[in-house]
Amino acid sequence: MKQKNNIDLNDLFIGQEELKKLQEQFFLIFQNVSDGIAVQDHDRVVFANKAAAELDGFLSPEEIVGLPYPKTPLKTKRQFLDEKGKKINLKNMPIKKALRGEANAEGTFKILNQKTGEARWVSIKSMPIRDEREKVKMVITISRDITEYVMADEIKNDFLRMTSHELKTPITTIKAFSQILESMLKNSENKKIKEYFLKMDNQIDKLADLVENISKVVRLPQKKFKFNDAWFNFDTLVKEVVENTQNISNSHQLVVKGSTKKRFFGDKQKISQLFKNVINNAVKYSPNAKKVIIMLSANKNIVKVGIRDFGIGISPQHHKKIFKKFYRVLGTKDKMFPGIGLGLYESKQIAEKYKGKMWIESTEGKGSVFFLSLPIEGER
Repeated sequence: MKQKNNIDLNDLFIGQEELKKLQEQFFLIFQNVSDGIAVQDHDRVVFANKAAAELDGFLSPEEIVGLPYPKTPLKTKRQFLDEKGKKINLKNMPIKKALRGEANAEGTFKILNQKTGEARWVSIKSMPIRDEREKVKMVITISRDITEYVMADEIKNDFLRMTSHELKTPITTIKAFSQILESMLKNSENKKIKEYFLKMDNQIDKLADLVENISKVVRLPQKKFKFNDAWFNFDTLVKEVVENTQNISNSHQLVVKGSTKKRFFGDKQKISQLFKNVINNAVKYSPNAKKVIIMLSANKNIVKVGIRDFGIGISPQHHKKIFKKFYRVLGTKDKMFPGIGLGLYESKQIAEKYKGKMWIESTEGKGSVFFLSLPIEGER
């Protein structure tokens, strides 16, 4: 019996030694990762690694541990700004939101050093740690310095802004001379010349669209949308978009089914662009089909639109990503379709401005249906 107790004590001793080594290893890992990791309770900072301390303006983790959170940025003269440059109340930071129970509170912030004027961009994500009674006991926060990524993005945007601006003038000039030449030769009996001019005109339009898409790459992140809202007939707008698109595309028959019999208060041009993007997308990704169906319906104060194609379809793994900026889906044999992946992103941004929703139902190889629902705030 005595021998058994000795063995148990030895096992316990060995177990404690192993646990201690494991703790030291984890501590070493946490201290040396490039992301800032910090843990705090409702009163103070309990743990912080070196990266977290440096992002808050301290030289070492020992300086920040034990401090209450609101005093850490104040002590080092750090000011938090949002992506538009507006000062943020510390109560609205992810750490405080997580302490109030919000799961996965996150955001991107500009940290301004008021002493030196230096600015850093940081991505912050906070997650609550709950006790057995589901009350928030602590919060773990992960911070990542993304300054280099933001600066690289600004350089890219400056280049694209300059490029698109410089390309617009020659494209407009080429388009104008093309139309002049076409009018001069409109009485010509040479059908080949007319055919060539038509093809040239279409290619100029595609080039102009590409330049416009480059401009959107710059505008969309800054959300420089200008909305001119007014009441309009929803069904009439959809039919106008379908007719205009049908005149350009002769590869598919665009069929409108149903109606909403509603008037909508919004920017007619932006809503038109939304439908144009989705319909063009349906045509593009159904190269072997001949039809796209636009389904209209309404339920009380909500208008609903479904745009069905009979194309390549999209596997479920892409459904949540399809509305992200620059996200594109490959064809059945890794065929790349034209475009830069902004149409659906732009459409979703417009829909969300009016508190609308967009989603997809699709099976790979059987086509897709893109749905849009928009609430109507009131009638006039």
